[in-house]
Order: sequence, then C-alpha cells, then structure tokens
Amino acid sequence: MLQRLRVLDDEALSRLAGASQARQVLLLSCPQEHLPWVDGVVYLGTDPRAPGLRLPTALEPGPVPIQLFERSLRLAFAEAAAGGPLGVAPAAGGERSLLVLPLGRCLPLSRARLAALESA
Repeated sequence: MLQRLRVLDDEALSRLAGASQARQVLLLSCPQEHLPWVDGVVYLGTDPRAPGLRLPTALEPGPVPIQLFERSLRLAFAEAAAGGPLGVAPAAGGERSLLVLPLGRCLPLSRARLAALESA
C-alpha cells in the first residue's frame, strides 16, 4: 500500500487521510472512489445497522447482532470511539482476534505525513 501511495500525485494524496498503529497497520480513510486498490489489503465498509463501525467488506458479521457488537465495542473503546467511527479488522495470526482501530485519528495525507507514517 505504501508503494502505491508514494506514486500518487499531490492532489490525489490530499484526498486521503491516514494514520498508523503498532507499526504494522496503515489506516486510510477516504470516499470509495479515491481508494487505492491493492491486493491483500483489508477494506472496511459501513453497515446501516452499525453506523459507528467500519467492518471488513469481505466478511459477514458473526452470530452476535451487529447493533450489540457495535454498542459493546463503543463502550469498551469509549475514548477511541469519541473521535469518530471504529474500524474492526481481523488481527494477523489469529482467526478470532480483532484489531479495533480509531478512524477519527486519521489526518489528511501529504508527502511529509506519508513519510512520518512510513517511519512510525
């Protein structure tokens, strides 16, 4: 993904917002039509039943009602959830492990911001 972002022109880069977490996860936030598509990346989308979450587009929600799942996550991650939606993605190495990502921490991208994300 970072290689794909490096080749974008400044105007395209400015339409994206990003953050990094744990030096292994790069978060991007933007309208769907501006997403850089890369094989192997987990893309998150919205479900009208849980508007405060962004969930993997390639996975179906589990047996827990999605509204209850959202409420539980927003309570458990109240500080992170205060800044905006929470992204939920599968964690590497564990089929039942999840990453909960505060998407409100994404900042507009620029060349300098991209360099900072790469070194984080």
